[in-house]
Amino acid sequence: MPDWLAASVESVTADVVVVTPHWGPNMAAAPVPHVGRRALCRAGGALAAGHSAHVFCGVAPGVLYDLGDFIDDCIVDPLLRNDCGLLFLVTLERALATHIEAVPLHLDCCRTRLARGEERTWIAARLWRACAPFGTEVREHDDRLIVEFPLSEAASAVGPVRSPAKRGGR
Repeated sequence: MPDWLAASVESVTADVVVVTPHWGPNMAAAPVPHVGRRALCRAGGALAAGHSAHVFCGVAPGVLYDLGDFIDDCIVDPLLRNDCGLLFLVTLERALATHIEAVPLHLDCCRTRLARGEERTWIAARLWRACAPFGTEVREHDDRLIVEFPLSEAASAVGPVRSPAKRGGR
């Protein structure tokens, strides 16, 4: 991670810091090796939520490797299915992401709607495959895909996250 980025994250005065780096190449099915979630979290970020690939990638403690698209303005790749996406709802406990709900979406040309049928099935299978290399389990509940990290697992995976008081916050 560049020194200027770590300094920027460390200087923020807030209860929670979410870092959203534009990292990696476009249309990449998996994160590139240089993505440094641990460094971002140790600098004081509660969550690293990357973007760049135009397709959603895996989830691990403290990181959403790529959020994918929310509005489709690209030509659809038939293998990567960048017309399928997720809306991530993240619950933080003691400045750590402990519960993530992912809402499957289908992206039409400049229009987003809830995914159904085959689209939803494809999205669920894709998220399971993308999370597997990180040892992250995904389960389904109602119409959402759920990832949970017990507080102890989240804390040990990302290392010490500085408290708001140490960042100059409340």
